[in-house]
Amino acid sequence: MLEPAPDMGGDKKVCRNFNHFPTRRFRYSRCVLAREFAARFAFMVCLSLVTMAVQHRVVAAVLSGKHYSIEFENADRESAKLVGGFIDGCWNEVARSVGADAESPPVRVIMPGSLDEFRKFAGGHDERWVVGLAGRTGSLIVVKPPRLVSSPFNSLRRTVRHELTHIMLSRVSSVQNLPRWLNEGIALRVSGEMARKSEWIISGAILRGALIPLDELDERFPAAHERASLAYAESLKAVNYIADTYGEEALLRLIRSLRDQDFDTALAASVGLDLHTLSERWIRTVRISPYVVTLVCGSLSLWLMTVLVILAFLRKRRLARRKRWEWEMEEALGDDL
Repeated sequence: MLEPAPDMGGDKKVCRNFNHFPTRRFRYSRCVLAREFAARFAFMVCLSLVTMAVQHRVVAAVLSGKHYSIEFENADRESAKLVGGFIDGCWNEVARSVGADAESPPVRVIMPGSLDEFRKFAGGHDERWVVGLAGRTGSLIVVKPPRLVSSPFNSLRRTVRHELTHIMLSRVSSVQNLPRWLNEGIALRVSGEMARKSEWIISGAILRGALIPLDELDERFPAAHERASLAYAESLKAVNYIADTYGEEALLRLIRSLRDQDFDTALAASVGLDLHTLSERWIRTVRISPYVVTLVCGSLSLWLMTVLVILAFLRKRRLARRKRWEWEMEEALGDDL
């Protein structure tokens, strides 16, 4: 509150309360604003530095060859050399398998130094079981270094062939016309992955009635590991059916046609089938597969053994009760005598 100050003379008003003193209040507010501005500025600088660090990777080392440029951490130098050797060793074969030009440009390979860095590339995938990724631009491959792979069954050689096949396919076909199941099925066939495992996975899905229609695998695969494994297995089986039934040349015609034709048109021109008929036929081959027979027989045997064990247990318990009753009757007769 402002009031006249005694013995000051004149009509001027002064502030007896520090918080209401105009000059000091102005200086105090200016200091607070300055500190807030400095704090916000420091925060924005830190945020910018973090963003720049994410966008621009600090590469420890680069290994270059005719067909590749590999970025890696020093701890993965030997693994990078292996990756380079695998690319050189399978380059021509992979290119020939999908009808690509063996003289096409080299690929850029990134080997992330940590799981956190790999997760940035993995996106929505479960990075625990994903070991490699291929970019849609036709030049980038991301490979998880062996020291970061938890699965003992992973093969670095097959991973490199798999991802390189994706790159070659993107250079021959239009990615927009290439269904995801066909893309993954060809990569699995060329790399040699899941050859026998796929039969067991599909057999189990048939017994459970859990097969995934191929038209549901056009753009993406399920996120759950078990369902994703089934999607990969079905993709491989469908591609194998096309190549084994109609020949490798028919598969190559299909791949080349997808450069400027949609999938339905290219499939009809290459093998004379639509997707629904193709699905019915490859599933029929799985149903008569010896793997299914073995699995069914194994399941029946397991159920039979389980029933026998339960019956044996019930019989043993019934005999034990009868014996105990006989002992009680003998004791009762002894007491009466």
